[in-house]
Amino acid sequence: MRVSLEHYQPNGHALPAAQVFAISGLCQQPRFRLQPALAAGQMPELDFALLYLGAAEADLYPAAPPEASIAAEGDDPYFLLRRGFEGGAVMVTARLEWQGGFIVLANDDEAAENLYQQLLAESQPEEVRREWTSDLATLTLFRDLLRAC
Repeated sequence: MRVSLEHYQPNGHALPAAQVFAISGLCQQPRFRLQPALAAGQMPELDFALLYLGAAEADLYPAAPPEASIAAEGDDPYFLLRRGFEGGAVMVTARLEWQGGFIVLANDDEAAENLYQQLLAESQPEEVRREWTSDLATLTLFRDLLRAC
């Protein structure tokens, strides 16, 4: 199933969809490694990867509004990944925490499952939940991950 992203614009401010497909859980052995299959994305203008090591926040983007930051002060290290497919019609994001907690968000359940298999399946995930949700906090997280630099 796929939900349209008709209101999504790169670096836009509108929520991207009315629903988002979420895969969440906990990895026993989290790997902060970008597999070769994910390293080269289909859409370089939308693809993004970030490894945040918990360093003090630097003012690299002084023009960015404070609410645009997806890292709160004192955050533990994490890995972010965003991939665009099919001309931007499908967007998949993932956040993997240092402690192993993860969430994959997408407007397409098949694309989310593919990213989960490539990025997280070898990390011994457990307590995995898969669901379509319209929860405002989850939609906001999806929007923020789409807007990441």
